Amino acid sequence: MEPVSALMRWTPLSFGKHMGKSIPQVMFADPGWFFYLYQKGAFDAWYSTESNAVYHRSRSIKVPQPVDTGDERKIVEHIFLWGTFRRVQLVPESEPQHHGAGTVVRKRVIDMSMPWSMNGGYDKLGGQLMISGLKGIIFGDPSYKMTKKRCEEFFNDHDNFDF
Repeated sequence: MEPVSALMRWTPLSFGKHMGKSIPQVMFADPGWFFYLYQKGAFDAWYSTESNAVYHRSRSIKVPQPVDTGDERKIVEHIFLWGTFRRVQLVPESEPQHHGAGTVVRKRVIDMSMPWSMNGGYDKLGGQLMISGLKGIIFGDPSYKMTKKRCEEFFNDHDNFDF
């Protein structure tokens, strides 16, 4: 469980292809790049607090649940086809898991690391599909514009995460 803390101040990156962006901005642009570098230990002491927070938060994004509608609790399906990530979707908890050509990983949270962790390599398309699916679920629009402010506010709001 991550402790509740004051709002984090996000430091612009001083290296790599996302130089000048904050880590929350990278997560809504190229999450595979972040996960790859995180696993390699590339975020030095300067970024360790921020990278650790984003790593844990991005793997435990809370699923919006129906409120007072009598609808059933929703869970997340991370769907893969031939080993590559294809989409993330919400389904009723009691719905039987689909069995077919693909692989379905069910969780109670949205895990942004799934496209990268399932195939162990960089998956640009999987990352883009994860981001659009996440934005559709959380913001109601897969094309929702993620400004610097919106990215950082999302990762600063502890209510968005299920620790």
